[in-house]
Amino acid sequence: MLSTDRIQPYPQNPFYWQYKGVPVLLLGGSVEDNLFQITDIEAHLDLLQSVGGNYVRCTMSSRDDGNAWPFKRDPDTGLYDLEKPGQNYWDRFDYARETWQNSPYNPINNQNYNAEESGLATSIDSHPGQRESAFFRTVPTLENNELILR
Repeated sequence: MLSTDRIQPYPQNPFYWQYKGVPVLLLGGSVEDNLFQITDIEAHLDLLQSVGGNYVRCTMSSRDDGNAWPFKRDPDTGLYDLEKPGQNYWDRFDYARETWQNSPYNPINNQNYNAEESGLATSIDSHPGQRESAFFRTVPTLENNELILR
């Protein structure tokens, strides 16, 4: 049996969660889905709590103008170095459409590989759910693309 000292589904009603055995309704919201990109995050979280919020979600994303990318960018060339992490980002998941055009993983935006050697397209117009981006197949159990995995 699972410990009730952690948040988990409430067995008597799967539409609720429980914490320490007590049912809890999670209430949340935010101005951005990528909270770490919000400049005044503490004030934003204080506001959420003041109106009864007890939950936030956070996606790892750079899709909005002005958001940070996860890699260091050379100020002279404008190219990303995928072997050097950026200081203002953890990681992300937007690998298609307009966002892919600016992504450091896109071969046209980094100094580490080109489209031919990486197998990654320079333009992806479909929804990420269409799985057009080879980026998602780079893992060892699929294509094991060691160039990208580096």
